[in-house]
Amino acid sequence: MLLGVVVFSPPAVLPAADDLNATALALVPEDAAFMSTSVNLGDQWREIADSRLIRRIRSVPYVQQVAVLLRAQWEAGEGQVGQARAMLQNPNVQGVVKLLTEMMGDEMFIYGDQDWCGAIEGLVQFQRRVNATMSQGPEAMESLLQELTPADVANLYVPTTVIGFRIQDDNHARNQLDALEGILRLGLRDVPQAQPFLDQLKRTDFADGQSLALKLDWSMVPAADLGDEQRAAFERARELLSDRQLTIEVGMKSKVLMVAVSGRSGVIAEMGSAPKKLIDHPALDVLKQAAPDRLRGISFASEEMSEATWMANASSYFQNIAAQFSGAAMKEFDSEEEFEEWESQIERDATWLDQKVLEMKPDFGPVVGWTHAIDGGYQSFVYNFTKDHWLKNAAPLHVLNHAGQNPVALLAVKYQYPRQFRQIIDYLLEKAPEHIGRFVRLAERDPDSRRQAVKAVRLGAPVIKDAIEVCLDKLAPAMGSNETMLVFDADWLISDFGPSAPPLPKPLPVPEVAVVCSVADRAGFQTAMDELFDVLDRLVDVVREVDPSAVPAGYTIPRPTAEEVGRATRYSYPQIAQSVPLPGFNPQYSLGQDVVAFGYSDRQIRELVEEQKLVNRPAWLTPDFPLAGMCYADWAEKVRVFRAWVETGLMFASGGELDRPLGPATGGFPTPTGNDVLQLWDSLTALGKFAATTQVQDDGSTVSRSVWLGE
Repeated sequence: MLLGVVVFSPPAVLPAADDLNATALALVPEDAAFMSTSVNLGDQWREIADSRLIRRIRSVPYVQQVAVLLRAQWEAGEGQVGQARAMLQNPNVQGVVKLLTEMMGDEMFIYGDQDWCGAIEGLVQFQRRVNATMSQGPEAMESLLQELTPADVANLYVPTTVIGFRIQDDNHARNQLDALEGILRLGLRDVPQAQPFLDQLKRTDFADGQSLALKLDWSMVPAADLGDEQRAAFERARELLSDRQLTIEVGMKSKVLMVAVSGRSGVIAEMGSAPKKLIDHPALDVLKQAAPDRLRGISFASEEMSEATWMANASSYFQNIAAQFSGAAMKEFDSEEEFEEWESQIERDATWLDQKVLEMKPDFGPVVGWTHAIDGGYQSFVYNFTKDHWLKNAAPLHVLNHAGQNPVALLAVKYQYPRQFRQIIDYLLEKAPEHIGRFVRLAERDPDSRRQAVKAVRLGAPVIKDAIEVCLDKLAPAMGSNETMLVFDADWLISDFGPSAPPLPKPLPVPEVAVVCSVADRAGFQTAMDELFDVLDRLVDVVREVDPSAVPAGYTIPRPTAEEVGRATRYSYPQIAQSVPLPGFNPQYSLGQDVVAFGYSDRQIRELVEEQKLVNRPAWLTPDFPLAGMCYADWAEKVRVFRAWVETGLMFASGGELDRPLGPATGGFPTPTGNDVLQLWDSLTALGKFAATTQVQDDGSTVSRSVWLGE
């Protein structure tokens, strides 16, 4: 799988594909909101049991010692293990265990009906309305409850969700369902409080299965036990939601054991009866064409679900914030007329902003993904047919040339801004000072404090606007191709925590985090940074004018010290670096030939501004591969890097004797030593590496591909 130390990839030739018709795709209706299924579970469990990680853990002497003791207790029937063995010998328990084993042996899926689309949007919008009203106080909440109409709560219902398990011995599963019904009816028949529930417990038999359903409605709520205020709220809620119910079903159909939660009955009986199934959905063609072997999982989200999720979060976003803001501000107004005038201005501005957000609404499409096993790991694909407005391909993604050879993790992306984004920023810069100033005048009751705060807003708003415009109009264009990368590393070693601290037993790695951005105009970037510092000086002047005692006369923002380091120019504050007793600590930005790196580790920044390409990368990531984003994580390296911290902690915990048990033995089992813990820690290097890429297609949809390989 590893070609030298450079690339990792799946095998080029795959055997015959798995049969998609044997999965939940052929059971779930085509109009599903979402579906996710794990298939070939038996193979997955075997892969886990035979994985490098489990093999390494089992090879640890301490684990082997504990396994021998567990086996001895099992065979002798002693201790908690012996009690577990005795329990498992009970025929009733064995029947349940057999069913659970079958449930985990073939396929497990979760499916959400199309009614999820309306429910998720309706719930979020109603929650926002409640939050906005809560800011106005308890009386406003009481008024809202009385003003609500059935139309206001039309989308407040329990969406249909089904969890299913494919099994082979359906007769055994039906027997277990019969046993469950018998236990419930016999065990609860003499409990008065349980009678309303038993009355709603209904069994249904159909051609290829059966179900047991419990329907819960408003009549089952003990309203008589509520206080007067609670009862009034309950009666109002029941009036609004009188037709709502919650049904919990468990049943068998077509050799699939299912648990359904819904606002309606008969869900399990309906499964598989739709004229068109999810496997017939056009979006699934990409999966059929790929025909993956050793399939492990499939996921799907409909176009409607994608849109409903977006609308739930983005629709009327600013208007909801404005409503909460207005509710809080209303308490401070002495004049209702003045408040209504301001409220109308806030609503007008919020409506304009929300319209711009809606203009950025993507052209939604479904999402299809799958995972299949490869030698030593797994590979996944996700096809998102939504037209993306924010990502853009680069060929190549240039910042990856400055990732350092072996970072612990990174996230790189090339992005673009829709035109509405800048329009929203400009509108906020224009309108926000007026609203903030008016709110400050209300919030500050002390005349002197109010006068000072209003002055700060009046003088500071233009300066902040200039700072943002420098960033948008000068700094961003100088950075050119809009490529940004977040890099995590840990090659910076320290031997102590300062001159007065004792030396460490061994050098410890310090986490390093840096941001790397592309730069198209090196001189323009530094000019923009100089202008930004000038603007910050003006902000200091504003603070001084508002409160002369806050800032000494003549004080300006210190400029960083420039220093040539190789082909880059480092801008840092030596006085800050000297105040932290960690050699190599130096907050800075370093301007290279085509990138700028922001961070605090001298070592890491020097490496990043020089061109050092990523060594470990997916085989498909060739130099000319169009790429909008990539993430990479070397889990094995993370384990190795932080081993020194684990070892140091164990040294302190054990008094420097790693062969000594870390505590007294309990339950007949030995306590691990520090070395035992280190051996277990070392086995985690089998977690290997992960990499994923995202590519924008010609039609705006995206394809993401990922691979994980154990080590």
